[in-house]
Order: sequence, then structure tokens, then C-alpha cells
Amino acid sequence: MQIRAIFTALLVVATTSCALANEPHNSLQEDQDWYIPKAENLVLFELDTGNVIIELAPFFAPNHVQHFREQVQHGNYDQIDFYRVIEGFVAQAGPEGAADEAPLAAEFERSQDNNTDWLLVQQPALLAKSEGYLNHFAAARDETNEWLVHCPGTLAMARSNEPDSAANHFYVVLGHAPRHLDRNMTIFGRVIKGMEHLQALPRGSVEAGGVIQSNKPRGSIKKAELFSMIDSQERPSIRIQKTTGVAYTKRLTEARARNNEFFIYKGNGALDICYYPPRVEMTLPDTKRQAEKLP
Repeated sequence: MQIRAIFTALLVVATTSCALANEPHNSLQEDQDWYIPKAENLVLFELDTGNVIIELAPFFAPNHVQHFREQVQHGNYDQIDFYRVIEGFVAQAGPEGAADEAPLAAEFERSQDNNTDWLLVQQPALLAKSEGYLNHFAAARDETNEWLVHCPGTLAMARSNEPDSAANHFYVVLGHAPRHLDRNMTIFGRVIKGMEHLQALPRGSVEAGGVIQSNKPRGSIKKAELFSMIDSQERPSIRIQKTTGVAYTKRLTEARARNNEFFIYKGNGALDICYYPPRVEMTLPDTKRQAEKLP
């Protein structure tokens, strides 16, 4: 893979990131406020305009995650297009022209699991009995079940009208949270870096349902890899804020209060769980090979 293309693009990070490129490799540590995701739960998409890092959610949709990993490992997402891109909605990709894999059973929701980290943000909520974060992913609950919700950056599997028809085409939410899709689609991950590159994808027309004709410019995935497929000395170190940690709790408390003098109307204390994704920190590998390729 083109290490230069991957990591120079990763230097351009979201405003919520606290990445410091000059820190040594593996300097990021797990503590009460941060966790380090497993390498097999991180996926790198190399796009024409830059690179995207995805965190998978095997705790919620294990079968979809395992299937997605296999697709990546077999190279089935290499050199494929985002063929359906709708402004303010989603970007969809998959291997066109090839027969789909055997369809997957839906993993829309599950019974509440009290053994996972759950942070209640508000109850009642607009679209559920309660909303919060499940293992640090935006989620919701009713009396008995829980599910992940559609926020910008959400990764889910596309399907037809049949619930158990998802196979190997997926989408990423680009715009405002399409919460009407909650419990109707299987969410199995989220983008943690590189949303700006997905936002830069060419769009399809509304009249064509967002589908971009094959003779029109499309964005593509040049290479897809699990972090576990990349040498540990050539991939960045990443840690993600725990929603159950002290720092994140303080962040939500301050957001509810809106104590900044800018705010005249302080709000009613309600929060949009999609508006406060956990922060992500990243450092680049401190190797001679990488140092030679950095600007």
C-alpha cells in the first residue's frame, strides 16, 4: 500500500481531534478517559482524496462485522466506487456487477445487555424511551431492547425491502442524522477519521436517486485494509474517548449548561447525542521510513 498517501492524508484531521504528529509511536495510552480499539476493529479506506478510518462494532452486530472483515481481507472493497451519493444523506458503495454474498440475518436491535457500558444521556428522548451511548457508540433504548442510531459517520449495511437481505453493499451517513432508519438497518461501525474525504465525494442527482452514472466522475476506494493487516510499525496509534469517563461526563455537563457568555438562550438541557461524538487522538509511527515521507 502507499504509506505516504495514507499517512500524509491522515495529518488532516477533524477539528475534534487532538492528534500530535510529533509524538512517538505508541505514546497513546489507555486510561479512565480513553480506550485503545483493537486493530481488527479498525478499517482504513484509501480514497482518491484522502483516507478514512472506521471503527467496527462487533459487540452489537458481530455477524455483520465478521462478514465485513472478510470482505476487506479478500480485497472485495478494493477499486470499487461510491456509486450512490446523496447530498446530506448517505454515500453507498459495493462491488457492482458481481453476485452478492449470501444475505445476512438482520442485526437491527438486541435485548438490553447490562454488561456493556451504557451512559444514559436523556430520558424520555425524542425518538426513543431513552438515548445515550452504548460501548461509546450513540444508541437508544426502549423498555427491553437497545440499538445503535444513525448519526453522521455511521456505517451500516444496505439492503432491499426484505430485512434479511443485506450482503456486501454498505453506506456511510454524510449529512443530518436520518434517524428514521434506526432499527431498520444494521449499523456495525462508524467513521472516526476522514469524514472530510467522504464529504468530498461526487454526488448523484436527486432524480436518479443519488446513483452516479458510470460515465460520470465517481469517488472510489483504492484500497481497504484492516489495521491488523498493516505492520504495527507503519500504522498510526489511535485512542478514543470513553463516554463513561470523567472528561466526557464533564463535556456533556458543560454542553447542557451552555455557560459560555456567548449564549443568551441557554437551552433546556437536552442534547443531541449525534452532536457529541467521542473525541479521537492519533499519533503517527515514529520511524525513519515514515519521517522521510512526511512534509
